[in-house]
Amino acid sequence: AESLIISATEASGPKAGISVLSDLTASFAFRSDGHELAHKVGRQTAKHLGLGGEAFLSCPSDFNYGCQHGFFEQALAEADNPAAAATLVCENLPSNLPPKDKFYCYHGVGHGVMMSAAYDLNKSLEICDSLPSTTAADGCWQGTFMENVNGEMFGTSGKGVFDESDPLAPCNRLEEKYQWECYINHAGYLVKFHDGSIKNAAASCLNASAKFVSSCLQSLGLMTTNPGWQNALALAGSSEKADFVETAIQLCNDFPKGYESECIFAGIDNLLNFNSLTKAVDLCSKLGEAKKPACFSRIGQGLNNLVTSQQQKLELCAEVPEQYRAY
Repeated sequence: AESLIISATEASGPKAGISVLSDLTASFAFRSDGHELAHKVGRQTAKHLGLGGEAFLSCPSDFNYGCQHGFFEQALAEADNPAAAATLVCENLPSNLPPKDKFYCYHGVGHGVMMSAAYDLNKSLEICDSLPSTTAADGCWQGTFMENVNGEMFGTSGKGVFDESDPLAPCNRLEEKYQWECYINHAGYLVKFHDGSIKNAAASCLNASAKFVSSCLQSLGLMTTNPGWQNALALAGSSEKADFVETAIQLCNDFPKGYESECIFAGIDNLLNFNSLTKAVDLCSKLGEAKKPACFSRIGQGLNNLVTSQQQKLELCAEVPEQYRAY
């Protein structure tokens, strides 16, 4: 798979590399959701097209922005220091982009920073704090914490970061300003800690500080509409594998009573990040009548971060059933 996607990227750019990866993951069983392989497309893109913002934007967002993450890994390998690499790419993006683009640019920086720091969490956070704005630092924190969990899953995390007796570590032990981003990326470790049970993982989130219970729960909700994670969670738990959207709702119903909406909202966010507006609309449409207004409002909030054109927002909202379009 690596050889095929790298060759496609060299020949025709990152869209071609990601397209080949999509074909492969659709045809064969991978012990991954494809994100790590998409990193390799990004590395090859940076080598082939250079480190500018235009090259970065040529990376598709598929596989949870894996191409962009890999792009920064290569940038950090070539630049004098992480802050210089970040500035070279993220501060040279076009000014008319949606708000999320610069944030996710720095999110990619966080992944690269963590790898270059050999998974030293404190060192990585210090580098993030040196970046030129609060948006830059926040995006970098998020990528750092996501890569921190990746490192734990693949056996490369730093010593003493996670605690076998405490599923919420290290998030509950960090300075408060870091905790939201830590928890929103903590789901992979929580599920591993609880042997694949999203129900038990969600219950453990209630032990977080009150400010961060929502972030912890939403991290798990993001998984419910990720095809790879959804399969694993449904097989490990009580949910029967049914229609994709119905399975996501079943998994959210395993959340502690009164917190199911945290899961649903995160599932909507994830679908929109993957340009799956049709599935997001389907999910909201299958909820009980009382829950639909808030769900469709969440779609609207997500679209504000994804597109800048008012006309495009109206066109996208046209996919929502007419009686809920105002939300």
